[in-house]
Amino acid sequence: MRSLVDMIAMANDDEKIVYLSDKNIEKHVSCTNRETGEAIRSALRNGKLSIIPSYETYCPAGEFLMESILKFWWELANKIDKEGYESAIIAGDISWLPHHPSLFRSFLQYEQAIDLYGVPKNIRIICQYDSRLFNSQQIESAIRVHQLVLRGQSLERRNWIVLRKMDDNSIFFHF
Repeated sequence: MRSLVDMIAMANDDEKIVYLSDKNIEKHVSCTNRETGEAIRSALRNGKLSIIPSYETYCPAGEFLMESILKFWWELANKIDKEGYESAIIAGDISWLPHHPSLFRSFLQYEQAIDLYGVPKNIRIICQYDSRLFNSQQIESAIRVHQLVLRGQSLERRNWIVLRKMDDNSIFFHF
């Protein structure tokens, strides 16, 4: 819950927060300290924070389809724009993934592809991997596909993507 409160605190006034989580937020809020709980309840009441189910969003038909979630980001950006927000922070709690190990590889391919496919410029996506739920190999694989990784208090730049339009109008990618 602390990271959610931090997102609320760092968000601009014209920025929406969308939290993808399968946790019962109300239950967790009732167990937190008064200040933390009130920050979350207030953001929910005034519409600044929306909580949507994580697994159902990533796997609407029980399987992970990269095209569906990439399309979802654009639809969500349009919805946020219609609500009058200039931008959004989207935080995805990936705690559902260890329960579906067959989806891990395709999910990481999506995590890597999102940088190439792109998301609307007004959206920042934060992927939350609970290191207690993943083995060390999975965590290292997840780290490798993200441009920025926050480990403890350290922010690391992991990979650089260089896009260059070629003479034949094709795109050259270099990692």
